[in-house]
Amino acid sequence: LSGTTRYQFSTGGPQAVSILPPTYEAVDESQFFVLRFNGPVARETLLAHGYCAPEGGGERIPLRWIDGDERQALLKMRGWDKPAAAAPLQYATLACNRTLTPGAKLRLVLGSGVATPSGVATRSAQEFAYSVREPFSAEMRCERENAQAACLPIRPMRLAFNAPVPRALAEAIRLQGGGATLKPVIDAGDDPSVRPDPQGLVDGLRFEGLAAQTSYQLQLPKDFKDAAGRTLRNAASFPLTVATGDMPPLVKFAA
Repeated sequence: LSGTTRYQFSTGGPQAVSILPPTYEAVDESQFFVLRFNGPVARETLLAHGYCAPEGGGERIPLRWIDGDERQALLKMRGWDKPAAAAPLQYATLACNRTLTPGAKLRLVLGSGVATPSGVATRSAQEFAYSVREPFSAEMRCERENAQAACLPIRPMRLAFNAPVPRALAEAIRLQGGGATLKPVIDAGDDPSVRPDPQGLVDGLRFEGLAAQTSYQLQLPKDFKDAAGRTLRNAASFPLTVATGDMPPLVKFAA
C-alpha cells in the first residue's frame, strides 16, 4: 500500500445532553440553569461563547458561572451532586448576567467554539428556548347570568393567582360585606384551578355562603407576595369591591 498513511478525525466538541429546568417550564427572572454535557467543558470557552438572547432587539446577555454553595445546592436539588463530584467538568451551573424581563421569550445559546479542556471545539451552536414567567397577579372570578349582571350569590367567588402563594398568606385573605366577614376555602373542591400543595403553596381559593344583593370588599393581607417574594402587579386594584345580585328566579321558586 502506498500514499497517505495517517488519517485524522474529531469526535466533536462538548454537547449539552440535558438541561434543567426543561424548556417547557416558564423560568424565573433570575433563573439558574444546570447543564450536563457528554464530556468535560472548559469553563472559559462556555462563558466566552455562550449567552442569553431575549426575543427582539438582538441583545446578547453574557452568562455568569454559579459556584460554591449555590452550585452544590443546585446539583443536589436536581440529583446530580454525586455524578458532578466524580466528573465536575461535565456539569455547568449558569445564569444570565442580568434580570430578565417578565413575560419575555428567551434563548439560552451555546455558540460554536465551546471546547473541551484539550481544545476540541464545537462547530455549531445549541439553543434552548424558554419563556420568562408573567408578573405576579391575582384575578377575582364569579359566575353571572350575563356579562353585565352582578355575581350569582348561590355560586362561590374565586380568587386565582398566576403563581404559587404561601398558604398562610392566602388564609389571611378576607371578604367583607353585609355585616359579615368570610374566610377563604382552600381545597380543590370542583375547581381544577385550586391545587393544594404539600409544600404549603396554593394558587387559588374561593368564598362561599354569599348573601344576595350585597356589596363585598376583598381584603388582602399586608405585604401580600407570592412564594418567590414578588408583589402583585395589580396591587392597586385591592381592596377590590364586588357585588352579588338577586337570587335566580328558579331558586326563589324552589324556596
